[in-house]
Amino acid sequence: MSTPITDRAAIALKQIDDRISAIAGNWPDESRALRCLKTAIEWLLLIERDPFHAGGQALTALTTICDQWQATK
Repeated sequence: MSTPITDRAAIALKQIDDRISAIAGNWPDESRALRCLKTAIEWLLLIERDPFHAGGQALTALTTICDQWQATK
């Protein structure tokens, strides 16, 4: 039996948070990119739970996140 996606995502989000905390002061670009990734994962989880409500908002949010991430490069 596989672990539900929400459980796996929770683990990944926790690991991302831990990494952001560890590097935020020394690696601002990497921590910003990780925050973007974390937000994207959170939006994907919202879409999975409620695709009709979150779908339109998520597309706009993910576009903004990707634009911000590209700006950090």
